[in-house]
Amino acid sequence: MPEEKQLQFRPNLNLVRATIDAIPAQIAILDRVGKIIWVNSAWQNATANFLVENANIDTNYLDACESVEGIYKDTAIAIATGIREAIADRGREFSLEYFSKQDRKPNWFVARAKQFQDSNSVGVIISYENITDYKQKEMALSSVVEGTGAVTGQEFFRSLVYHLANVLQIKHVFVTECLNELKPSTVRMIAFWCKNEYGENFEYSLADTPCEEVFGGKACYYSRNLQILFPKDRDLVLLEAESYIGVPMFDSFGKIVGHIVAIDSEPLKNPSFGISIIKLFAGRAAIELERQKMQEQLVDDALHDALTNLPNCNLFIDRLSVALKRFERHHEDRFAVLVLHLEGFELIQDRFGSRIGDGVIVAIGDRIQSCLRTSDTLARIKVDEFAILLEEIKSIEDAHHVADRIQRITESPFHLGRHEIQTSLSIGIFLSTTGIESPEAILESAKMTIYSSETLELEENDSPLESFSSLKN
Repeated sequence: MPEEKQLQFRPNLNLVRATIDAIPAQIAILDRVGKIIWVNSAWQNATANFLVENANIDTNYLDACESVEGIYKDTAIAIATGIREAIADRGREFSLEYFSKQDRKPNWFVARAKQFQDSNSVGVIISYENITDYKQKEMALSSVVEGTGAVTGQEFFRSLVYHLANVLQIKHVFVTECLNELKPSTVRMIAFWCKNEYGENFEYSLADTPCEEVFGGKACYYSRNLQILFPKDRDLVLLEAESYIGVPMFDSFGKIVGHIVAIDSEPLKNPSFGISIIKLFAGRAAIELERQKMQEQLVDDALHDALTNLPNCNLFIDRLSVALKRFERHHEDRFAVLVLHLEGFELIQDRFGSRIGDGVIVAIGDRIQSCLRTSDTLARIKVDEFAILLEEIKSIEDAHHVADRIQRITESPFHLGRHEIQTSLSIGIFLSTTGIESPEAILESAKMTIYSSETLELEENDSPLESFSSLKN
């Protein structure tokens, strides 16, 4: 077979020049002594940089830089030195960032120089690029990091939406969490920045919203016409929404736990930048949300009974403290405490085992709860004891009525598997009175009434240890 000829690409000089002319950076080519031999359109159409005026073809740029006086003298000399080194050393690349105030506005530039060689000559290509937008965004990102780095919990999310809105120059930014993480369909806002102030958090359904796509697992954006694309989403009308960015938040197991949204009333100019910025903080936000939920779970575990998920003794004491303080301020805000003791629970466990015993406790808790108002507190304070806080009652009779209902509903046997179990509850009652020093004393007083055979209601000034009644099955 004939040997294939190797194709060689020979660049067209006019094409190269046209390409360089299209670059917004200001570019010039210097010969080996520093004289400008060619400039692109950006150099011709504007001052190449604030250091040297009227630097054009045939100007010795090195001499011009070294003759600069004033506050930019050191910068100009540094650039000239870098260009000389690039001319002398083919492998050297020079780069320098510098700051100026042109027209009283802050600007940042980066100057670069690199040697080139062809068959006939050696020279250097220099360029000046305005990086003001980049530097401003860099500083803005630093402000987000600094603003959110030292805070946690709700303050973290409030700080995040505020700083993201300022960085992206977008009117609305909010962070959400899933209400059902297994199958997200509704989300709740954690923090909402809305038109230069914090908005009210609310829940909303993902259906027929741009957020629905985000919970498919990928970031998305709509540059314009958002209300037209999602006509069923009435919230977009209220927000005067034109454009949208949404980025999902993943926990440490890769599960979506919420998302970050940016919405504006103007079309997006640079959506890729917005997505990249939000993604940088979505991971941090997910970690904070996960940490916050774990902390809440630890607190919840510390205040609730693991078997029944009812408040435990610690939480009951806390709520009883609040009721006691309220009563001390306003004696008409009366309350009662009931202590319920499950008789013979040890025998149930010995006979049927701990699994059945646990089932009895859960079932009794459910029956008791059905007798109470939503404002009442039912707690499991010991293995075989419950306590009830009844607030906003008028007399001891209100507590008696509750105790009667509980006695009746727990008289019926419990059917657990093939077992039928009969239980018996003893109930002690304490009615709020003056002179009580602590919630613990109230609980002890209520427990003591379990073993009393009398029903008493004394005057407000009588001994608190006698102001009780008891019912015993």
